Amino acid sequence: MPRKIHDLSNAIVQKHSKPQWIPCHITIDRAIFSKNQSSRKNYVEYKYQTVLTAPDDYLQPLKQHFTLLRNEEVVVSAEQSSVGSNTGSTESWDAFKAWLWTCITEHRQCAPSYIQRRLPRRLLEVGHANTIRLRDVENIENHAVVDYIALSHCWGLRQPLTLRSDTEAMLYHGVEVLALPKTFRDAIQMTRRFWHEFEVRYLWIDSLCIMQDSTADWRHESAFMGEIYHNAFCTLAATAAKNGDHGLFFDRDPRRILPCAIPVVHKQGERRHSFCVDHNDWSNNISKAPLNDRSWVLQERLLSPRVLHFAADQLYWECSGLEASEAFPRGFPAGFGEQFKQLLPYSGVPRIQGQAAALRGTYKIWDQVIKMYSSGKLSRSTDRLIALSGIAHKLQRTIIANDTYLAGLWKEDLAFGLLWDVEVPHEPEPHSEFVAPTWSWAARSGTLPCEEEPWASAVRVVTIVSATVLPADSDWMGQVRGGYIRMSGVLARGGLFRVYVAGSPSPHIALKINNTSHPAVCRLDEKLTPTAQMPHVIYCLPILRGLRNHMHIYKGLLLAPTGLERQFRRHGTFTADALGDHFRSCCAPSMNETGKLGPDGRFEFTIV
Repeated sequence: MPRKIHDLSNAIVQKHSKPQWIPCHITIDRAIFSKNQSSRKNYVEYKYQTVLTAPDDYLQPLKQHFTLLRNEEVVVSAEQSSVGSNTGSTESWDAFKAWLWTCITEHRQCAPSYIQRRLPRRLLEVGHANTIRLRDVENIENHAVVDYIALSHCWGLRQPLTLRSDTEAMLYHGVEVLALPKTFRDAIQMTRRFWHEFEVRYLWIDSLCIMQDSTADWRHESAFMGEIYHNAFCTLAATAAKNGDHGLFFDRDPRRILPCAIPVVHKQGERRHSFCVDHNDWSNNISKAPLNDRSWVLQERLLSPRVLHFAADQLYWECSGLEASEAFPRGFPAGFGEQFKQLLPYSGVPRIQGQAAALRGTYKIWDQVIKMYSSGKLSRSTDRLIALSGIAHKLQRTIIANDTYLAGLWKEDLAFGLLWDVEVPHEPEPHSEFVAPTWSWAARSGTLPCEEEPWASAVRVVTIVSATVLPADSDWMGQVRGGYIRMSGVLARGGLFRVYVAGSPSPHIALKINNTSHPAVCRLDEKLTPTAQMPHVIYCLPILRGLRNHMHIYKGLLLAPTGLERQFRRHGTFTADALGDHFRSCCAPSMNETGKLGPDGRFEFTIV
């Protein structure tokens, strides 16, 4: 039996054969019974072992988490029993319509505002014929209140048709739908359905509505990309598609969609039916899907009032009032879904819980945004601040109204915000374009904000004298061409050196201050290769002083001199205890690097 299943799975993967149902045995490895304190509903998590292993290997079975839900937690309805064999079916459209009407009629926080809203310059007009045409929004009748659908998608490597100087006239005249990639064709088909049901006939697709060979047009539209999605009637997300050829709609076996009912016999002899559900359903099909691997998609998804996800085997709905799927059309049971939009609900009222809310307030939200955003991918590193500007603008309009945005950080939270780390440092790219000052997380990819404990309640030991950035265009929250922070604080002069540990594939970094090794944890911004040159001199700038195990500890920046007097660039971070009090008083002045010591016993310097 194992060999038969193994051969069949290989045939399905390699030859794209149609999946088949084969009976196989499942053995329960462990059942964990727990009580949800907020309700009386019990749930059971199963780890199961199957015989689907390598033909000659019976020792490493597959394992998967499932949750066993009681009848009260799963509303079985006629909607669930009528799941079509394709996600573009009438049944799927009916499920979506129910979600949309619920949102329109019941979710006030999802209702768009038509007052002073910013619209894109161009929209695609979808008609009954097999053509679409580009329209200037200002020429559309009653354009101030026009509704449109937005598409969120992965470009991929091939784009057969984009808006350019040489295709502009053709797109305004009209193009055949069949000339477009499958994802665009499916989005047009969905827009026609919107036209018939909701009188929405316009569609926005970035590559067809923004001039791709005009820097001026791209900068103008990209600066308001967040507004474009924020003001859309609904966003269609090609969540499972890696590129434009995959489309929105996929064939499926309806039996794999619905929760599986299984009989459960309790110890007391009572027999009842429960439903077995994949505990990681949302995570696997939405959070880890190809589309959400793109950094741009964070603000597209977060700022859109309503998102319809086209996943690999079913549709998922996401708005501030509801997360649902075709398997759970009336909403997920407690503990399922992601509550992604609660990070920054459409109404602009975020939810912050725990001690972080009292200590750092809304800046904790920004930490979560940056953590998710930095883990994504960008085709152009220079987009790193542009692709986030929509969220920054919304935060400043709503909950951080009196603060200044500085290349991805906020001035009032600057001491904490400066202490980000690179999760997995990379080798420096030669001749790379300028993205942000070295003190900004946007200068690197894959960054993590400073951990909350114990630093959220720590004491600042630096003074921010001034800070400014030079925007590349009119958007102060978009791309920058320079920036600096002027600070006053303690500088401890030292050096970094490699320490080789037996069994470790890479050397550790040790810190010396005053020619004495210091027990510090140093995290560098760039990968330390065997041939990489470390700065001859490093300066430690303590920024926060906290407590751990009743002892003072410091967290700060590692700074390397640029060669100009009193000017440094960031090289990494350090965490160290207070033994020796190296961080209470400055080192001896070095006129070529630190300048003179100030009357307060501190140095004043600039980080670029």
